[in-house]
Amino acid sequence: MAEPAALQLRASQAGGLEAMALRFALIAEILDSAVPGKREVIATVGGLLGARAWTQIMSKALGKRIAASRGNEASSRGLPYLPWSL
Repeated sequence: MAEPAALQLRASQAGGLEAMALRFALIAEILDSAVPGKREVIATVGGLLGARAWTQIMSKALGKRIAASRGNEASSRGLPYLPWSL
């Protein structure tokens, strides 16, 4: 099913999103080399979850499926737990 014209990305928008996704992929590679292991990508940001094209671009750049978080404000709640999970 095609998205409405208002939701379709212009080439300049898609290029900007792809550039950000590739930067995330670079960061993911650096983190994986520092702390190797199997990782799952969980989207906690509404902007990413609300834009199918952005989610697809991120998934392709990271080479992984992106799962949606089940919690509200999960990114702000998860931050205090990060140092203890490493």
